[in-house]
Amino acid sequence: MPNPNGKKLTPAEHAEKAHRAYELSLQRWSNREIARELDVSTTTVTMLLKEERLTRRKERPDPTEDALAQYDAIIRHGWEVLKQIFNPSSYTVPAVLNAIANAQKEKDRIAGVRAPVEWKGVLEKQIDFSEFSEEEIKTFEALLDRVYVPNEN
Repeated sequence: MPNPNGKKLTPAEHAEKAHRAYELSLQRWSNREIARELDVSTTTVTMLLKEERLTRRKERPDPTEDALAQYDAIIRHGWEVLKQIFNPSSYTVPAVLNAIANAQKEKDRIAGVRAPVEWKGVLEKQIDFSEFSEEEIKTFEALLDRVYVPNEN
């Protein structure tokens, strides 16, 4: 990594200057100002900033994993609280169970886990029966009789 004098930066200098360049860029310093401060070219500043941003992005924790870990901690804590309750008729028990259930629901929502939901829609597709044989129409009607649920409205 050349500096204005044409010398390459050592790996330690590179890491230090990348960190410093990033910190200065957060303070709204221009690349030209950072280059002067670090005694490197503006091209080097651009490269240092790009590398430092990429490194920091890789080190950033996954927000989904972090959220799931938080809900796991809530659930664990809830069970610990329940173990310490001596009076099972305590008003605290339902509240703690509710907190555990809500934490589990949020974990399921984040993870995309959902219980199947019964579909109660109406199919509004026109079928042209002129192409079907009499036997096919009877088979179709028998199938409809097996799956049809009368509308309760």
